[in-house]
Amino acid sequence: MPYTESVIAEVLRCSSIVPVGLPHRALADTTIRGFNIPKDTIILTNAHHIHYKRDIWGDPDNFRPERFLSPDEKSFRKNDALIPFSIGKRQCLGESLARDTLFLFITNIFQKFSVSPGRMTKSIRNLNDIKLADSIQRTPEEYTVVFKDRL
Repeated sequence: MPYTESVIAEVLRCSSIVPVGLPHRALADTTIRGFNIPKDTIILTNAHHIHYKRDIWGDPDNFRPERFLSPDEKSFRKNDALIPFSIGKRQCLGESLARDTLFLFITNIFQKFSVSPGRMTKSIRNLNDIKLADSIQRTPEEYTVVFKDRL
């Protein structure tokens, strides 16, 4: 089960489904690390940038769920730089529901089916090979997947 959690975490990191999060507003004049942020400034979190920072992830363009496993690979290891649901007081209220749903959905699929790329799906060697439509939400180009019943 820790590996499944790691795969889900890596998918959330790689996909950065909502790359810049929702807008927030500074409630007061603030200074952070020498930068002045005036009251009422609109603030966006660039989750995509954080999810692909080399100094945090090492090789962010590679899909490696192992980065979320403990050294003995027996337990899931949380990384505070993974922020697909934002951070702080304003993070997504549905995060625990979303994570639980993803876990149940993924485990049920892989328990019941063998999953492989479809015939028309191109080979993906690393994450840069995936074409995405960027907007408020990132979506992949069309692809096919084959589900076969496990016997």
